[in-house]
Amino acid sequence: MSENKKRETLEEFKNRVYGFESNSIYLNDFGSFNTAGGLCKKVDENGKMKKFIGNTTVFLLNDNNGFKDRVIYFQQVLYTMCHRMLSEKLRENTLHMTLHDLMNGLPEEVSQEDMKKLGDKIQNILSDLRKKPFKINLQSTWAFNMVNTSIVLGLEPCTQRDWDILTDIYRKVDEVYSLSYPFTPHVTLAYFKPGSYSGSEVEKLRYTIECLSEEKLSVTFTEKDLVYQIFEDMNSYY
Repeated sequence: MSENKKRETLEEFKNRVYGFESNSIYLNDFGSFNTAGGLCKKVDENGKMKKFIGNTTVFLLNDNNGFKDRVIYFQQVLYTMCHRMLSEKLRENTLHMTLHDLMNGLPEEVSQEDMKKLGDKIQNILSDLRKKPFKINLQSTWAFNMVNTSIVLGLEPCTQRDWDILTDIYRKVDEVYSLSYPFTPHVTLAYFKPGSYSGSEVEKLRYTIECLSEEKLSVTFTEKDLVYQIFEDMNSYY
């Protein structure tokens, strides 16, 4: 995190995310829901994942408290109710909570050399961070529409201590590769299929995510779950 980049407090974080997470589905002036233009870089018109490469830092989902099983169930409910609006289903082994985005884009937009140099630096940072055991307890907030690109499950730290540990780790990565947008912990459940959707389809989606949000989940991440990954598309991480 750059020196002049303000560090968000836990209270500021909650004030920022609660508003858009709790009420995220809306129609435009013409009575339809349009997906974000940038989604077409990741997903084609038929809902298939396109080549979109990059690197990232994530917490892999574990089975603590049955969290991953419930996330998979949430996916199943979404695809049962709203499959017409969604891309191909995300594979279970790709599910994660992103810590910090890094480089990404279409293949012609990303320098493999630069990505490798950045990746080497980040892997050294993560290696140092994993030397000291930690636990971060999080709980779910809402299932919500993330900028008309995807449906995600929001997460928040359970305590001030959890927030401090999580943001300290985030800051270490951000000092090397700073982002212009704030950290919003989440697990992506599904990407939209690019397009414009009618009020009835959107109402079904709104109802579905409201129902999912009624169940509150919890998860604990440790240093063992924190990894560096490369991706070739939104369904291929390694």
